Amino acid sequence: MSEKSPFDPLPPEGDNGAKASGRRFRKEIARTGAFRHPDGELEFTPERLAAWVDTFHQALQAGIRIPVPLNHGSEPTDNAGWVEDLELSPDGEHLYAILVITRPDVAELIESGTIRHTSLALGPLADDSGEYWEDAILEVSLVTEPHIRRQEPFITLTGVRELAVELATSRKRNHELAHRLDKNLNRRLEERVDGLIAEGHLAPHQRSEVLELADGLPDDVSRERFLTSYVRPRVQPGVLISPGRRDEIDQELAAVAERFGLEPAALSYYLENTSGGVG
Repeated sequence: MSEKSPFDPLPPEGDNGAKASGRRFRKEIARTGAFRHPDGELEFTPERLAAWVDTFHQALQAGIRIPVPLNHGSEPTDNAGWVEDLELSPDGEHLYAILVITRPDVAELIESGTIRHTSLALGPLADDSGEYWEDAILEVSLVTEPHIRRQEPFITLTGVRELAVELATSRKRNHELAHRLDKNLNRRLEERVDGLIAEGHLAPHQRSEVLELADGLPDDVSRERFLTSYVRPRVQPGVLISPGRRDEIDQELAAVAERFGLEPAALSYYLENTSGGVG
């Protein structure tokens, strides 16, 4: 099954798999700072914005869709669409929503500039299984009197603009995937090196150096060969990265090292630390 694009319309309620249609807009819905509100001062921090994004995606996976009503209306007929995605600005200071407006009349009002602002409803959220989020975005309402007045305008996502945003979103997903792969690689390397230490093949003080060397190799095969090189029955632990003693290198050894493109000191130290010599 191919991965869905974030711009695929969300399906309506039910299991028939039909897709909702509508026009898409990108809109700034929050930014960091302190703002006045009838219920008290609102404070938005980068951490809080990021937590809303995480909660939104978890709730979306649980089948919860965030509505886009008119003026915080609670009736079904007040709804004008759905929040399709949330994303942060690169500096984490601004929060944007991708809105799918399913009512053509409302979409026209947005495009004409009649509707210019949004307002959030915040509070606890729970799914059918009992999963609970204490602080979540419950709706992104279309309003004329927002509590945060200096908002960036709606951007209509059609044609080239929609493609550009989709490519940017794909790039973001690729970065997130690469980050997760890096974390998994680091974890595997640490487990492998810790195993070498536990088995006596590697001295504990060499752990960070060996991890750095292994991490710099181009692929898993090279890394495994490198780490396996420490499991040598006739070589003392650590010999492969320990410094050689340059004052004991003879001319014959230097010639052999030069022929094979090796450091004479490293080759000398390797030979001196084998229990059975070189056969």
